[in-house]
Amino acid sequence: HSRITLLEDATRACRAELERRPTHCQEAPPPQPAAAPSSCMLLLLGYDEVGVVAHELCDPLQPLLAVNLGSTAKGLRVPMQAALAQLKQQHQEAEAFARLTGLSMTQLRVASSLELGSGYDRPLTLAHWRALGTLVGCGALPMLKGLDIDGDDCGNEGVALLAAGLRRSGLPSLKYLRLTSLQIGDQAASTLASALTKRAVPMMERLYLYDNQIGDVGMVALAPALRQLPKLQALYLCNNLISDGGLAALIAQPMKGVFESLRSLGLSQNSITDAGCVALASVLRSGALPSFKVVNLRSDDTADYSLAHWALFEAREGLMTI
Repeated sequence: HSRITLLEDATRACRAELERRPTHCQEAPPPQPAAAPSSCMLLLLGYDEVGVVAHELCDPLQPLLAVNLGSTAKGLRVPMQAALAQLKQQHQEAEAFARLTGLSMTQLRVASSLELGSGYDRPLTLAHWRALGTLVGCGALPMLKGLDIDGDDCGNEGVALLAAGLRRSGLPSLKYLRLTSLQIGDQAASTLASALTKRAVPMMERLYLYDNQIGDVGMVALAPALRQLPKLQALYLCNNLISDGGLAALIAQPMKGVFESLRSLGLSQNSITDAGCVALASVLRSGALPSFKVVNLRSDDTADYSLAHWALFEAREGLMTI
């Protein structure tokens, strides 16, 4: 917001300068000494600097903001050409993405939730994923609280594009993220882990990554990111390829101040053995995970609980299963 405010002030100064000049004037004003004040500070920036400003201002849902800035002075047109050409393509992809969601461009900007993917009869192409990543990276979805993508054939590449957007700007209002049945593997999980920072998703409460192909490598990458999310309440990675090593990374010592809001953990239909159950029971007995209420570590939901699994319920009074 502060960047946009400064740019709007500079744009007004540019417009005032153009209005001050005679309409028949076609020549550039005579060069001023370096120390002389300028009515348009943007014209004092270098070529690359103006390009950076243009890039930061480009919003596919509000393209006229950058277009109008580029038209305020001749000195801005050339360095902004590349950014505006890219913005045109991004705007077209954003229009296609908006059609997929069933929302107008204006509605998309203030949307609080999005439900996408084959599971909702809204399959995403790679261009849709790219548009989503661009919108997230431009800060164009500031009101989004829930993002639900279920079922997709290009999930690995798509998640990488989404992660790039999260790293650039983040989703400050996001509380709920569901990326399920997307064939996400260890590499995509590691890429997503780098984007799930407290800065990018400060309000994150629920994360669902079940029905994917995440193994211990992906879980080891995700664990440090998940452990620093202060508001995380629910974590579900059921039906993946996670074993005791992945669980160990999630509950590794020190646990003080970690997962203090976590209420439920779903790791069923993975490869968690009795050793993993014993490790989690030990953590619960230590007093860590103070809000913990619901757990399921069974590799087969139809099987009976083992003695080690029962130890979890003995370690924490009132603990339930799902």
